[in-house]
Amino acid sequence: MRTLLIISVLFISSNLFSQEISDHKFYNDISYNYGFFASLNPGDREGINGEIMNLKLSHFYNQSYGFRSGINFINGVEGTNKFLTIPVQFVYRSPINRSVVINTDAETIGGVLFDIILGIMPRQTEFFIGANLGYIDPDNNLGQTSIFGGPWIAQGYQTEQRFYSSIDAGLTLKYKIRRFGIGFSPTLKYLVTRNFKYYSEDGINDGYTPNWFLSGTIGISYQF
Repeated sequence: MRTLLIISVLFISSNLFSQEISDHKFYNDISYNYGFFASLNPGDREGINGEIMNLKLSHFYNQSYGFRSGINFINGVEGTNKFLTIPVQFVYRSPINRSVVINTDAETIGGVLFDIILGIMPRQTEFFIGANLGYIDPDNNLGQTSIFGGPWIAQGYQTEQRFYSSIDAGLTLKYKIRRFGIGFSPTLKYLVTRNFKYYSEDGINDGYTPNWFLSGTIGISYQF
């Protein structure tokens, strides 16, 4: 049964991806992505996190090298009302990998089918590095908390700097279906402007500023 399923999917995929045999030279790419935005903290420090949505446009000068920009909307971050940034990135795009890698260790037919589809889809990796500039509309109304039933105290993150600047580096692993792509993109960020500062009335971790952040998004792209 599993062998028959593999043969059937491979036959269908030979038609589905037939247009990928010859490389089309698409030099532009637009994508929409959604994911998380979070600080990287030592274990004894309270973290700060939110969600990120972005729209990005890329232009490549050849099949490998190009630039990317767009706009990031970051929501739900403590100490902020509105938070948006504009990235400017240098991008290297690898050749398309069409090697068939199929893992049939899955225990269900659905799992086998999923592994087969991922194995036969063309893959491409993009590496990028660049800067991010933006603006934060602060909301520094700290909440109240009580520790072990003690007195209520104010604590949490505040926005210390409205202007945002970071240095970013990351990669995008993309599965391609003709002109469309489904990609996962982790990005490491170093905040040059140190926008967020922790405040606590009891003095614990008071004044701590997170410098390193990580974002991870999944999205869909279209080449033209």
